[in-house]
Amino acid sequence: MQYRNLIVVAVLALSMLGTASLHAQKVDARISLLMVDDQRQDRVEFDVVVTRVDDSWQHWANTTLRIEAVALRQTGGLIAGVHRIDLVPGSSDLALVPYDATQMRGYTCTADIVQGRIRILVYGPDSLDQTIQLSATRPTIRIGRFALSTVDGSAISTELAFAEPTEVWQAHAAKLVQDSIITAAGQEVYVYRRHDNVEIATRYGIGSSTTPDCDSVQIMAFEALYRGDLSVQLRFSTVCEEQLDGFLIERALVDRRRPNVLEFQARANLDYANNTSLAACGTCDKGRTVDDILDGVEYRREAYAYRLVGVRAGRGDRIIFDTAVVHIPNAIVSNASVLRNPFRDRVDVLFDADDRLRIDAAAYDVLGNKLGDLVDADGHPMVNLMVQRGSGYRASFNVGDIASQGLVNIVIIGHPIDDRSIDELSRIVLKAQHLR
Repeated sequence: MQYRNLIVVAVLALSMLGTASLHAQKVDARISLLMVDDQRQDRVEFDVVVTRVDDSWQHWANTTLRIEAVALRQTGGLIAGVHRIDLVPGSSDLALVPYDATQMRGYTCTADIVQGRIRILVYGPDSLDQTIQLSATRPTIRIGRFALSTVDGSAISTELAFAEPTEVWQAHAAKLVQDSIITAAGQEVYVYRRHDNVEIATRYGIGSSTTPDCDSVQIMAFEALYRGDLSVQLRFSTVCEEQLDGFLIERALVDRRRPNVLEFQARANLDYANNTSLAACGTCDKGRTVDDILDGVEYRREAYAYRLVGVRAGRGDRIIFDTAVVHIPNAIVSNASVLRNPFRDRVDVLFDADDRLRIDAAAYDVLGNKLGDLVDADGHPMVNLMVQRGSGYRASFNVGDIASQGLVNIVIIGHPIDDRSIDELSRIVLKAQHLR
């Protein structure tokens, strides 16, 4: 992100600004990618729109955006020379000028393909007085309409998404009129100065430019999160749903041999006809967050793709908003280590459980004779002991007088709760040196 003259202070006491986080703090702005209906197979057009949602700022500075073609995620993304991205002439609300490294008096907007993603850069004016202002009467500006196409005329996917995590791949800044804050002790602390570009908390979402009213239908941060026990949590936020009957979430198993070919299938439990959480909320004029949707998967060590689809009210046609991919781990014991090695009286180990497990853990001598069972941090023997998915589990074994000096093997075996198959066992052997 191209910030000019930004003064960094170790302690930021601002309540209204900071790195954007959808769930951790309030939001100052939205940046929306609004798809434009286009029947051409080799071209996709979309608008990028900025909306001010908090009155803590007025002067828009700049942004760096990275956008992915969802269907190409597994194969490296877009390819410069095969795909191209263009700003449609005359489509921007900004006063566009050529880029000047010495002094910017207006805005410069560039779009290119970098590392498999669309990169949109907007450089803003150096001076606050030359920035575009957003207000209660004009809360939204269009950065521009962009056209993604193939050079050879081949078909291109219409599914696009902001690269995640957004705090890493996206950046958005404003200029603030105030240039300091007053602490509780009455001291003036300069966090930024007039004309600096300051990061503002931003939501990034996908919508449609052709849906009327209600600031269009916009979906923010569609995510699929593995919660353990072959369960996936699905969540997303909305800005407006008045034009929808509800949502569907379809699922596809990602084929390792053809990761860019996703065969989505309907899920009865992920259909607004059967799940009230997915029915459109016409009275949620400020939007809402849907985070109580769960889905069960069948296989471990696989990736599943979920696609969020809206069904337009009164028409029945579908709007594809976003796709999220979740990897299902094997139910394993991982990151196991011996804390002190060599040891004298007691050996301690740490490990992580990548899913809910039943654990058997024991110590053996070099001849394979069992010395005893390990115990957990509460002193419970680790024999068919259930542990939840998590990290930093601690286990220990007191050698006592039963073992002479030498090598001790610590064996930890994890059994997934939902599968007793030997193929799903996770076995770790740690070697520790016992000193008398």
